[in-house]
Amino acid sequence: MRRLALPLAFALVALTVMALGPPARGAGPTYVSGEVVGSWTANGTPYIVTGEAFVPATGSLEIGPGVEVRFAAGASLVIHGGLTVRGSDLGPVAFTSNGSATPGAWGGLIVRGSAAIASASIAYATSGVDVEGGSVQGDRLAVLSSRVGLRVNGSSSVVVGRSSFSLNEIAGVSLESAQVAMVRPELSNNGWALSLVSSELTIDNGTISGSAIGDADLAGSRVSLLNTTSSHLFQFHDIDSNVTERWYAHVRVADTFGSPVPMASVAVSGDALPVPLLRATNPEGWAHWIDLAGRVTSTTGSIVPVYGVTAEARGSMASRTSTVVGDTLIPIALPADLTAPVAIAGPDLSATEDLTVSLDASRSTDNDPAFPLGATFTWRFDDAGTAQTLTGRTVPYVFATPGTYSVLLEVTDAAGNPGTDLLLVHVADVTLPVPRIAVPPEAYAGDTIVLDGLASTDNDPSFNETGNFTWTLPSESGTPGGTRRSRRPRSASSLGPPSTSCGSRRRSRRGSRPSGSPGRSGGRWRS
Repeated sequence: MRRLALPLAFALVALTVMALGPPARGAGPTYVSGEVVGSWTANGTPYIVTGEAFVPATGSLEIGPGVEVRFAAGASLVIHGGLTVRGSDLGPVAFTSNGSATPGAWGGLIVRGSAAIASASIAYATSGVDVEGGSVQGDRLAVLSSRVGLRVNGSSSVVVGRSSFSLNEIAGVSLESAQVAMVRPELSNNGWALSLVSSELTIDNGTISGSAIGDADLAGSRVSLLNTTSSHLFQFHDIDSNVTERWYAHVRVADTFGSPVPMASVAVSGDALPVPLLRATNPEGWAHWIDLAGRVTSTTGSIVPVYGVTAEARGSMASRTSTVVGDTLIPIALPADLTAPVAIAGPDLSATEDLTVSLDASRSTDNDPAFPLGATFTWRFDDAGTAQTLTGRTVPYVFATPGTYSVLLEVTDAAGNPGTDLLLVHVADVTLPVPRIAVPPEAYAGDTIVLDGLASTDNDPSFNETGNFTWTLPSESGTPGGTRRSRRPRSASSLGPPSTSCGSRRRSRRGSRPSGSPGRSGGRWRS
């Protein structure tokens, strides 16, 4: 589970090849020496440094993509002010010798002020980057075939990322009275990979390989290798020097049936830790990237700490011990079933009132191979104001009242873990409403009468709000003379003898006509 990406290695190799390959061509050559400031661009490349060149303390120099800088024998670029190197993946900046292709052919980049260097290669120098009390931010550097790749003496700040140091005859990195951090470096086929005097170096996620003499030569110094491989060839000149190899532990917590346990607490303790490290597992049951010392090497030998790892969730606990040499996966199985079943009530149902509908939870699952043995299935809903609780994996039920019901299924496995699902049951109304009308027993022509359907009923609980009432009024000749529609209140004011129907707004259906239609006599209505 090392995080060093393979494309980085390929990119650095490609950068090195570009540095040693045919030079870039612009309108140059441009010859420089002495004080240099301003900008160097690909149009003036190659730049030939014929003698010692320097950036003054009050000045700055910027070098753009695709620039090649060649140095005469013994020449250097000394930065008292500021240097910015802006190479790119397609146009890296190359610093190299203008003559001999041998280590030490030219002096190197000497930083006494500040430098930010990105996407650049440096070859055949005495020290590729020589930091003398200044500060450097470096990214995607390839320093090769020099005496020393990176030399730092009393620097205030040096951080280098995603860079390679290879084929340097004395050391890839040499430090004296300095503190340096390197992220994702590759040190390969150097004399010493690291040479430190009274210094501290941290390497995060790097690789040290192929050292001709050894991986580290230490005097009064300490090296911390985090998630970094090496061949463990270390030389110590005193009892204070040591190399601490740190690695990441990844703890996976599962229950007794192997299912991941999220939000489990993980505690790591051991002699190498002043206090326990505490973590919580993610939804996949992992506690990732726990930084632990895997091996401490000094003049007295190597010590490999042993750690105790404890996981706990909902009262279930398990522990184990582990050493951490290389990325380490630590599985812990808790002695309990902590995984809830997956309750599946099925798709929403459409039913008809007064007919049996089947509530079916048979598709529910659980991590327990014995499921559904020991499991309970409970259905809860409200029917016409009465709370209903039914049990069983498959349950028949008759809904007598139309409407939409929210049915909650709760499945509890044999270990007591609950899982829920919600089912909607849409019950259709097929029962006709019962229309009941009330009209005055008699009225004179021209009087206003009230047609009252308030006594009409239906089994739909929403009838009072959703019922639709239509009153059809015939003319004097007996043909329909007009229509009055109303909702609650279920009445209308009109003249003339009415014919009446009513029904639920949710269906286009009319009630039956009452017997004994009112007739007409003289100038009065009679019923």
